[in-house]
Amino acid sequence: MRPLLFPLLVSLAACQTFPGFLYQTGEPLVVDFNGTIVDHGGQSLGVDQVQSAPTVGLYDRLANDNGPFMYLYIDPSPYGDNGTLDALQMLQTDLTLSDKKNSNNFYALTSNQPPVAPYIAPDPIVGPPTHHYTLLLFRQPANFSIPAEFRYAMPLNRSDYTNRIGFKLPQFVRSAGLELPVASMYFDGLVGVYLFRVYSRTYIDKDLSPLGGNPKYILFKDESVSIENSRESTLFFFYCSACYSSTCLLSPPQPRIPKPGVWCPAVTLFDPATDTLDLASQRKYYAYLARSGLAGLVILGTNAEAFLLTREERAQLIATAREAVGPDFPLMAGVGAHSTKQTLELAHDAAKAGANYLLVLPPAYYGKATTPSVVKRFFADVARQAPLPVVIYNFPGVTNGVDIDSETMTDIVRASAADSPSGVSNVVGVKLTCAQVGKITRLTATFAPDEFAVYGGQSDFLLGGLAVGSAGCIAAFANVFPKTVSRIYELYKAGKTEEALALHRKAALAESPCKSGIATTKYAAAIFTAPKAGIENAEEKFKPRTPYEEASEAAKENVRRVMAEVAAIEESV
Repeated sequence: MRPLLFPLLVSLAACQTFPGFLYQTGEPLVVDFNGTIVDHGGQSLGVDQVQSAPTVGLYDRLANDNGPFMYLYIDPSPYGDNGTLDALQMLQTDLTLSDKKNSNNFYALTSNQPPVAPYIAPDPIVGPPTHHYTLLLFRQPANFSIPAEFRYAMPLNRSDYTNRIGFKLPQFVRSAGLELPVASMYFDGLVGVYLFRVYSRTYIDKDLSPLGGNPKYILFKDESVSIENSRESTLFFFYCSACYSSTCLLSPPQPRIPKPGVWCPAVTLFDPATDTLDLASQRKYYAYLARSGLAGLVILGTNAEAFLLTREERAQLIATAREAVGPDFPLMAGVGAHSTKQTLELAHDAAKAGANYLLVLPPAYYGKATTPSVVKRFFADVARQAPLPVVIYNFPGVTNGVDIDSETMTDIVRASAADSPSGVSNVVGVKLTCAQVGKITRLTATFAPDEFAVYGGQSDFLLGGLAVGSAGCIAAFANVFPKTVSRIYELYKAGKTEEALALHRKAALAESPCKSGIATTKYAAAIFTAPKAGIENAEEKFKPRTPYEEASEAAKENVRRVMAEVAAIEESV
């Protein structure tokens, strides 16, 4: 028996629960949008009716209603149903319940203090998917104060919606010492009309994997519940920050050093008609790759066309990946940018969206000005302030020829360790797309595998790298034949070097067309991988983003011819 302990447990039998409601409290929170009352399922409001902060209250007094109370107004879906980020619309503290009912027949909750987080009207920044809004009323603890990490890392008093994205409710609940909410209300926003509804889900899996959705903050029947004896139980849950983030209670943290093996820098899929992300197909693609024997996925690498994506799109892709692959599968997020500030902004977005590691290019738009001292300073600043472990990305082909040598990398790692209070470096690995096995040799001679992971940047020198101590590779070719490339690694590690080499030679020849660019790699993934992932119309969805062109017909024919043998091998692995 493995008891699963959480700070919030509830006896379901003791609670009044509206059929299928997303919360577990004994009281609905009355929400008054300027005279329009929301107090039960089935109501709808126009967007123009929610532009001012609501008044909240209760129809019935509580057993202990002296207060003070506080309430949080959350959007758990700022990027629609496809995302796993959360946004804070409003946080109000020091609320007390009025002595008499108001003209709308409920006891209003009022405060003489300004909101800690001023109201931001629901205005989904990515549409038209449904957006869900949740309001939770808590008893405010004695001597309550906003936890330091929310005052400084995420200043709640700013009325900046982007700043509010990434609010972690379970972390806030723990740090602030809150108990179960005493009342709550939930509604959906759908293309300009907010539909108020409630629902539940049933979990029939010993690992608490949901049928038709991702688990949120689970509320069990009693403190003795365990993973084993909770099977075939209907478990209610109330909204919280995404469980598929690296900080969630349901998602154990990844090791500090990324997992050895073959990682795939997944390509990005677009709707050919609108030039927007195709997240439904993307989810299928990520899920298939995660089932194919890979050590992890890189989201927003070079082959993902990261520099052609908006900041919001980058966050969406990481969140979609986390949702698709589950809480335990390793994700590395590319956060390359042209300045330290931009890189750190993307790094924090990646952490909030569920990444485990950061893949960081040096800023090299001004190539001649990007000297070794600039590179060292950049990585020192990023490593010190980044919320996740950093993997250096050395790819001279996309950084104006800036090529970080092994001595500079060694200095970066050691400087980060010296700068850390723990004495442990936050720079934990490197991807060498410079294809220099000599660098692998020098770095593995300097650092042990449990302190720094060295990955080749293509799969065609995987065995050469492994022979001198590499951790594996991060290879675009894994988009095309993930099982085959992973099999080469497995054979080598099992001591079957001749078998590994024979397969490696065939794969290296098949990989050759991918050297011509992203368009060719995406075409190969479209015809060989997408069908296995259940993606339709893949050749259109796998085209590069505009203004870049798809592979020529001659290049496509070459892909089909050169990769045919390995395609057959992939089917048999």
